[in-house]
Amino acid sequence: MRYQNYIIGAVIALTIIFLLLEQNVSFDNTARSIEPKLIIGEQKTINYILIQDALMPAPGFVAVFQNLNGKPGLLVGVSAYFPAGDNTSLVVLPNDKLQIGQTVMAAMYQDDGDKVFDQTKDRVAVDSNDKVVFDEMIVVNEISQ
Repeated sequence: MRYQNYIIGAVIALTIIFLLLEQNVSFDNTARSIEPKLIIGEQKTINYILIQDALMPAPGFVAVFQNLNGKPGLLVGVSAYFPAGDNTSLVVLPNDKLQIGQTVMAAMYQDDGDKVFDQTKDRVAVDSNDKVVFDEMIVVNEISQ
């Protein structure tokens, strides 16, 4: 009877594992289970940058850079640390005031665990094709309040 319980338990465990593998459920807890997405959207102020949506598979930051012909230039500003998942309406305060017509680009960085942005330690988020996830925008005329 004792061995029958072991056999039944093993069969149940193998069945569960088989079903999970068939459903493509990942046993890997890395950042690959969620496809990262970043949307800045149109900016209507020079005082801050509003990130409309940042879907991050791991906690991290959104870093905004000057756009130098499609490549990141100087760091313009960084969001506060945010959790994994879908984050909307993140605000990035620029180091200096933005200029109307200025083009900037943003990229997501996965935190290394210390909750402090460090471009040399935090990894830039990439999609399932190992392409950096970023978005670009142009600062338009400021709206009067």
